[in-house]
Amino acid sequence: MRSRRAFMGAAAAGVAGSLLARRVPALRAQADDAKIEILLDEPIGTIAPEIYGHFIEHLGGVIYDGVWVGEDSKTPNTGGLRKTLVDAFKAIKPGVLRWPGGCFADSYDWRDGVGAPDKRPRRTDFWADNRPSGNRAATDGPQRFDPNRFGTNEFIRFCRLTGAAPYIAANVRSLPAKDFYQWVEYCNAPAGATTLSELRAASGESDPFGVRYWGVGNEPWGCGGNFTPEEYATEFRRYTAWVPKYGVPLKYIGGAQRRRSFVDARLLQDADGSRCRRAERRLRLGAPLLQRHDRRSQRDPVLHRRLVRTHRPRGSDGLARR
Repeated sequence: MRSRRAFMGAAAAGVAGSLLARRVPALRAQADDAKIEILLDEPIGTIAPEIYGHFIEHLGGVIYDGVWVGEDSKTPNTGGLRKTLVDAFKAIKPGVLRWPGGCFADSYDWRDGVGAPDKRPRRTDFWADNRPSGNRAATDGPQRFDPNRFGTNEFIRFCRLTGAAPYIAANVRSLPAKDFYQWVEYCNAPAGATTLSELRAASGESDPFGVRYWGVGNEPWGCGGNFTPEEYATEFRRYTAWVPKYGVPLKYIGGAQRRRSFVDARLLQDADGSRCRRAERRLRLGAPLLQRHDRRSQRDPVLHRRLVRTHRPRGSDGLARR
């Protein structure tokens, strides 16, 4: 089996030789000796399955009448989940599935969506009347008043049916850190170990969910709290200072960035002390190299993967590296 370097060299020689042979007959014999070998089974690299993730939010009809139609619906469903959607998700094999938002996440109280469905409270959705200056009439329906029929257990069940790893975005803007780690406890504590794991079992799920990916807020520069980088770094550090793991390798994911300036040296330095300062230094020193090799790395996935691993801090692209 030939190496990539040998393959590219042979290909370049073949093309150049072919072009020269048109004008210089004496070189035709040399061009005839060049070959192009196509290696269909050559491994290039492993693509992280998390790249092929998806996202559902309590926005418009995405959840209600989209994902969730209800057990008594005439629409074909699997325990209330739209069957055609479940089947479609199975076919595309999503790596992760993010929920409950989006901006909705930072107004969502996870306790509203657990327990007996008929006793869950109805809440005003984040997206209802969110632009009062526009004098826009509020839209009727579930997108305005959320019945909380689709909560944590239903989301986990949807992930299990589709094969996606659950990725939960926690509320940083309007709930304290205690609610964050207790949500982790509800999801991941062993069966019968705590009151929250018993609450999970009372809803039909005694086994822990093993949720690995946890978003610490969403869009912190805007709907997630209008934080400055320093303010969000403080919140990130506070929310992740102590979280029970229950044997699950938790991955904390910072709020997405709308502009690069939000995730800068200040945020990296403040979010996790010396570890992030070292990461920032790697980012700063590696940036010129990444820029210099950007065009080449786009053509060579192996090189690109090596550069990213070497010069990008863990999680700077929004997902934790393995």
